[in-house]
Amino acid sequence: MARTVKNKELNLLAALDRGRQRQKLSSGTIVFIILIAALVALVAVFYAYMMWRSEGLTERRDAAQAYVNAPETQHQYEVALANIEAAQRAQAQAGVVAGAVKSENSYPDISADDYKSIFRIAGGNMNMSEITYDRDTGTLSFLAKCHSATRIPIFIAALRSSGVFSDVRYEGYTGGTFTTPGEPVIASDGAIIPTQVTQTEYAFNVSCTVKTDAERAADGAAE
Repeated sequence: MARTVKNKELNLLAALDRGRQRQKLSSGTIVFIILIAALVALVAVFYAYMMWRSEGLTERRDAAQAYVNAPETQHQYEVALANIEAAQRAQAQAGVVAGAVKSENSYPDISADDYKSIFRIAGGNMNMSEITYDRDTGTLSFLAKCHSATRIPIFIAALRSSGVFSDVRYEGYTGGTFTTPGEPVIASDGAIIPTQVTQTEYAFNVSCTVKTDAERAADGAAE
């Protein structure tokens, strides 16, 4: 009898444990179901937001297309395009004019005839050396030497009236009379007599501005 009671007690305890396990399992299942439902709800909310956002973008796109395709907008676009093309043509024409003016006012290379005119003016009375020409500024520079100071202003005046230069400048001269050893003389008795040569030389720097093509053309028209 005691063994029977004990077995019933054991069976009762086992049944109680199984009930508790079912209760635990049921609680875990409920929590899992709640999590799944929350995730589904979150996905649904996100999907609904994306659909709303997409509809808003579509509406804005349609509005933009309608504005672009509107007759008034097309007219404004055509006017703006015509203005741009006109500005480009004006800019191109201005570049052509500026290039022509620059070319007309540029300094030419000094020709052989120009150099002949300069050396003809110098003649045998003026020695010219260290001649340089700067095409960018149209400046011809050289060092001139002569044996008479009175020939200097005559030479400068001739350069100014040559028609080659628009301006001729010089800042005075240096030099004067000096002596140098000459050829020795042999006397009748065979003695060598030293000699001296008295020389007069004046040096001065000249800077001339060559006439531009436009100035030369004007001179030609005046003639």
